[in-house]
Amino acid sequence: MFGVQQMKALSEHLTSFGQAGLLSSIFLLACTYTLCNILLNSVYEPIATSSFHNHSFFTAVNILQAAISVAAMTTVAKLADLFGRPKIVIASTVFIPIGTAVQAVASNVVTFAVGAVLYQLGLTCIIMSITIIIADTTSLRSRLFCQLIPSLPALINTWTAGNISSAVLQTTTWRWGIGMWSPIYLATAIPLLCCLWVVSRRASRAHATDASGARNARVRGDVWRFLVSLFWQLDAIGTLQIIAALNLILLPLCLAGGAFKIPWKSPAIITPLILGVLIIPVWILWETRSRQPLVPFKLLKDPAVWAAFLIGMLFDTSHALQASFLYTYLIVATGESVMSATRIAGLYKFVIASVGSLIGVAVYFRPRRLKLIIILGNILFTVGFGVLSYVRGTVSPWSHANIIASQVFLGIGGSMFVYPIQVALQAVCRREYVAIIMSLFFCCNCIGVALGNAIAGTIWNQVLPGQLSATLGSHAEAQSAFADPFAYANSHPIGTAERDAVAASYAYVQRVICLVGVGTSSLQILLSFLIRDPELEKEQGVSSIGSD
Repeated sequence: MFGVQQMKALSEHLTSFGQAGLLSSIFLLACTYTLCNILLNSVYEPIATSSFHNHSFFTAVNILQAAISVAAMTTVAKLADLFGRPKIVIASTVFIPIGTAVQAVASNVVTFAVGAVLYQLGLTCIIMSITIIIADTTSLRSRLFCQLIPSLPALINTWTAGNISSAVLQTTTWRWGIGMWSPIYLATAIPLLCCLWVVSRRASRAHATDASGARNARVRGDVWRFLVSLFWQLDAIGTLQIIAALNLILLPLCLAGGAFKIPWKSPAIITPLILGVLIIPVWILWETRSRQPLVPFKLLKDPAVWAAFLIGMLFDTSHALQASFLYTYLIVATGESVMSATRIAGLYKFVIASVGSLIGVAVYFRPRRLKLIIILGNILFTVGFGVLSYVRGTVSPWSHANIIASQVFLGIGGSMFVYPIQVALQAVCRREYVAIIMSLFFCCNCIGVALGNAIAGTIWNQVLPGQLSATLGSHAEAQSAFADPFAYANSHPIGTAERDAVAASYAYVQRVICLVGVGTSSLQILLSFLIRDPELEKEQGVSSIGSD
């Protein structure tokens, strides 16, 4: 395909100076979208949905974003192979600015959700394109460290995010906090686009690619024939089916019962659940007969591949469980400031970036194998969740230190397998399968995020209202604390009987959520033994999953 051939030519004509410039521009852009993502997901989304008097709905927004990402990942990977990586980067400069602008001017949760979906499409484009570009232009030995480059901004953002969110909310509203990222993202995307253009020109002058010929081949014939071909190559029908199935199954779980007052036996809940379940076998049948299936099943025959996919899904399920209501818990239950809560919410990613970088450097020299590191990481991650269930389940004078320590412990475990497992996958794939394999891995991540948010949202909506009513002794008071927890916290300072009752209810629900995380993370340990253990060398890959 044109995109694969283009990147092969670019990597062959990429000098050390050019590679440094490419990785530096990736780091600069990653600084922007990771900081934006931290602030949107951890701070502004909970506050925005709370301002619409529908705070718990933000988990439904997260599920919708994750479901869109599942389908978008493989679509973006195929488009990157067809049209080239730079065009996918350009697409992100359209979706992210428009998405943040729509969220900033939203007057209700529906419009806000539309903006969130557009933003997520752009985020998917840039994450996939950067991952593929790094895989295309680096050796296996340096790949682990280079794959961490988009995460390195967490070393800075963890501390600056708190200052930024605090300053924004003190001087203006969440609307400006979201909207300002439209021009910022556009400005920081320019260096990466320029770098890709310069390297592409150098490869073209060396006659390494016949870009015009490839372009003409794609559009030869009438437009209708081209669009029909593109329709089948992107598996549009399979894509729509998987989006529908995930949303029809997961969204009703968040909306049924609890605060939304929609009975479980209501047709509004039962009908989409049944339809979602029925779509799954239809989707599987379609994929087995599709010309260009969304999921190339021949790649899933290797246990190392599907084990890695399942670990990715379970990891993000566990992570989404503990992260979904963390910011709200820190503000309302433990009385953290906006700055402190934002920093603690981002501490996990800081630890992954810092410890993961050290592991990447160590692997470059020794031991150049990843399986043992992945197994140990999964064990530590599960133990960390056990600690987390105890820490979050109690509110005490030591809560601040205990929560920080538990996030650090969880991050150390995650750093030992989150990125190593991606490199282990790439190491056993041929170049032409890297994009689709990584897109499927990220699809599993997104499914995990959707599952984690669905489980956390269901527990939150089903259990917390009853707990609040029991501890506060008033249904009306409980409804007020549930619908807009930040306003309730402002009117009831730490130390008052009402605030202590809310804190106790939050602690109980957090303990239940984290115990579910212990169960999901435990399965990762068993699956990690199925991962292959190739020695990482200076080549692009060492095996050939997907070869005939």
